[in-house]
Amino acid sequence: MYVSVPAQGTCSTQTGTGSERFTRTGSCSLQDGAMTSRGRYRCEWYQRHQTSSKSLIVNKTLTAANYQTECVIKTTVPTVTGRYSYTVTLIPGRAVVNAGDINIVRPSPPTISCSPSGFVPVNTAVTCTCTTSPVSQPQGRLKVVKVTDGTTIATGDYGTSLLRMSPHTLTDSDHDVNTFRCDVEWVKSVTGHNYKPQVGLPPTKASLSLNGNQGDQVVNEHQSVTFHCNATGGRPTPTVTLVNRDNKTEVHSGLSPQQYSVTARCEDTGVYVCTADNGMGPVASSVDTMLGVQCFPRGGEHLGNVSFTGDPVSVTFDVTAYPVPHKVSFTYLGRCECQAGTAPAVEGITLEGRCRAKTGAVYISTCTVTVTSVTTEAAGVYQVIISNTVGNTTFRLNVGVDLAPNAQSANTGNGQAFYLGLVVGFGVTLAVVLIVIIVFFFWLWRRQWTLPCTRDKVELRKHPNIPDDRDSSAVVQDNQETNAHSSTSDLSIPFLFLF
Repeated sequence: MYVSVPAQGTCSTQTGTGSERFTRTGSCSLQDGAMTSRGRYRCEWYQRHQTSSKSLIVNKTLTAANYQTECVIKTTVPTVTGRYSYTVTLIPGRAVVNAGDINIVRPSPPTISCSPSGFVPVNTAVTCTCTTSPVSQPQGRLKVVKVTDGTTIATGDYGTSLLRMSPHTLTDSDHDVNTFRCDVEWVKSVTGHNYKPQVGLPPTKASLSLNGNQGDQVVNEHQSVTFHCNATGGRPTPTVTLVNRDNKTEVHSGLSPQQYSVTARCEDTGVYVCTADNGMGPVASSVDTMLGVQCFPRGGEHLGNVSFTGDPVSVTFDVTAYPVPHKVSFTYLGRCECQAGTAPAVEGITLEGRCRAKTGAVYISTCTVTVTSVTTEAAGVYQVIISNTVGNTTFRLNVGVDLAPNAQSANTGNGQAFYLGLVVGFGVTLAVVLIVIIVFFFWLWRRQWTLPCTRDKVELRKHPNIPDDRDSSAVVQDNQETNAHSSTSDLSIPFLFLF
């Protein structure tokens, strides 16, 4: 026969704090007097989840000496979400005592988001934020772990669902590596998502080729042309863009490399450049490349009417041509457009023409035809021929004369005045020459000089009977005697010679 006195008492459990926050402790306060003849004293702690049967946590054997103080437990809280209850079975008597309950909420795996997101340039500072929901029970805390070495670089407070880390500067070595991870520090660490930074690099070079050739190219109209636009370096893959620099239009764009083919038109003539950009730094540009599409001039047919009123008159028009037309010539067609064929050439008109490339569109040339002078007889329809090295095209220009009567009279008067001035000028010139001659001979007279031939005749006239071998002294004496007479004769001789 066995004799036993049932044990009696109260039990309770509680969750720890601080470093013990994820432990559950329990204790019982038992009354003295329990007794069993077999000497079996024990307390059994049970934990039961709300959806399952109870499970034994600990079966603790006691003695009569420590019966009141040793029925205690210390265990880790459960990690599965739900409500848990605790009971204690006391022996002898197998009395069941409730020891409380606990609600467990497991935290969700935290997420991490960093700004700026996506690809970022080297040496960019990023800020990451961790979040989790709902708040766990017992409360955990967020932390940011550097995956490469396992160190914790940021830790939040217990019970908060958001953690923002300090800015971190990314280098090229961080690219595409699981650099950061968000975890929840709980009963068991709940691992979150990783942040794998995408560190970008700008393109180092852009290149452009036409039909596989570098540098400027000249092709014929309707010939096939393939542009090859390529970028070197860069992360992520750069977008390359083919641009016509002359008219500032985007021709084609896409991820490098790109090929773009066209059937060349004259309007495709221009300077092209390939640019490469991925937003990670400076835009790379190729060397400017000129594409010249050869084509003969073309445009309208009729340049309209011009009326000459006395001053030069011009007409300006555009033609599509490459290269720039180098020659402008003219053909007289007749008095009106009704005449067929080419009329004989006429005189009495001065026409000039020239062409130059238009700024921003080298395939367009601006040509100017100027009528400098024209007579009524030369008025009519003229064919203007615009030529370059490829071919030519023709236009028609109607040249008229519209001189007012007073203008015509003025022109006539101006002509007469011209001839009158010419005659007067000639007369004045002749008079000046005569005056110079007279002054010259007067100067000779003042010097008492005579022309050699005239002097001999005077000597003979003075001394007709003197022989050639006469004494020279007599001649000198006779000359002195007739000095007054010879002066008068010498003055008349030059004038007789002159007239």
